[in-house]
Amino acid sequence: ISLEDFRRFHEALGLRVPGATRFHPFFHEIVSVEMVEPTERPIELIRQVWPPLMLGDMMFSRGGCHVAGGSDHIVKDVAEHSILYWADRRKHRQCEDQSYGWGSNSQWRTALRRDYQTPTGYSYNVDGAESLNEASGVVEGVETTTWVELVRHRCVIRAELTAPDPYPYCYAYEEES
Repeated sequence: ISLEDFRRFHEALGLRVPGATRFHPFFHEIVSVEMVEPTERPIELIRQVWPPLMLGDMMFSRGGCHVAGGSDHIVKDVAEHSILYWADRRKHRQCEDQSYGWGSNSQWRTALRRDYQTPTGYSYNVDGAESLNEASGVVEGVETTTWVELVRHRCVIRAELTAPDPYPYCYAYEEES
């Protein structure tokens, strides 16, 4: 299926493809990384593999992309190979979802993650019971900044997680535009 057929099919279902021309973790899932200098160079969108899809203000499916950035913002081996949470399956990548290991009906009985674009920013995992916006320091053995990275990107992109079995599903985060 071509990208244009993918787009037309989903638009016929009532979804829309946002005009996200810059990299943002709300809209994009990292597929591959090109490391560049200087180290402080922010993450840039190089090429979109598949487009993001929105249902009204709710993110239905993030787009996949190839990015480039400096090591202050992203580390190739970590971003490409860290566990992708809130995902069922990806080619060549380990995924983790709450529905794993609960039997055949678990895919249908597990709540979906909901992310929204608001007039002032982005709300990630809105059903998470604990807000990371108020947190600081170390939470459950992990730096708060790493939890925020994990909730925003659905994976870590700079430093590997040190917690033996992190559980990010309970955390929510709001970000201003």
